[in-house]
Amino acid sequence: MMAYTTSSDRPFKQKRRIWALWLLTVAFVTFQLIAHPGFGPESLFLTLLAQFGTLLIAFGIIGRIWSTIYIGGRKNCALVTQGPYSITRNPLCLFSLSMISGVCLVFGSLLFTGMFTLLAYLVFRYTAKREAVYLSHLFAQEIPSSPSP
Repeated sequence: MMAYTTSSDRPFKQKRRIWALWLLTVAFVTFQLIAHPGFGPESLFLTLLAQFGTLLIAFGIIGRIWSTIYIGGRKNCALVTQGPYSITRNPLCLFSLSMISGVCLVFGSLLFTGMFTLLAYLVFRYTAKREAVYLSHLFAQEIPSSPSP
């Protein structure tokens, strides 16, 4: 297995990202077992958070399916700039963040939602930067000159 490198001619291995997200998952589950929302179980606020969280989860699932189907087997073989990839360079990360935020909201904590969404964002941002270096090496002639979203 190839080690992590900053070289632009080698694909970025995802092992660190996967481990970081698993650690965040364990931390989230641990926090949920310890902490409880300050509102009663029949609170309208908690109900609204859960409903909005469910919508974010559904949005994330649909978006990830759309992105995965759209890129097909072309990842690292072709530069995809249409469909969800015309909206953002990293739609899988965007839709994953939507799902992470949604799951946190379903559990009823704005604080944990902010914390875990930010931590996941930092993991995805790191990954996206590493992937961008590799893809710019692979597709230097094809990369559009527009600013990144």
